[in-house]
Amino acid sequence: MADRDDIDATDEEKARVKEMQAEVGKGGSPSTSEVTSTDTRLFARAVGYGDPIYYDEAAARAAGHRALPAPPGYTGRPIFNPGSGRGGGGGRDPLFPSGLNGGTEVEPVAQIYAGDVLTSVSTLTSVELLPSRAYKRIVVRQTETVYTNQDGDVVAKTRGTGISY
Repeated sequence: MADRDDIDATDEEKARVKEMQAEVGKGGSPSTSEVTSTDTRLFARAVGYGDPIYYDEAAARAAGHRALPAPPGYTGRPIFNPGSGRGGGGGRDPLFPSGLNGGTEVEPVAQIYAGDVLTSVSTLTSVELLPSRAYKRIVVRQTETVYTNQDGDVVAKTRGTGISY
């Protein structure tokens, strides 16, 4: 991204954005998530799916599934390990401490099932410093996360936009 003169940002903020841009294309640390039958049912209920295949093992098998299928968009619950030193959430950049979710796109690739263990890796795909009438300047970050199951198969991809100011 070329420097823009119309952005009301400090030299320190512009330098930090350049540091962020240097991370584009690099994958982060892998994260592991479990897909449990309880969480699969809970997610299906929360988003309003009424199909019995999301709740009843027999109905799922009768429909040709090996277990309860995860509803579209559900990629499990991250496994928290207090001894890992990772607290999750990633923290905030002190120069851009506030944030908004700019949207998430989910691309199902293969069916996810209760009992699956997924590994996800997020990659920063773009970073832009843009002018903003409300906040003077914003940083728009795009990421792609790839989810792989215990068999090494890619089962989903998500693309997200984060807005910091």
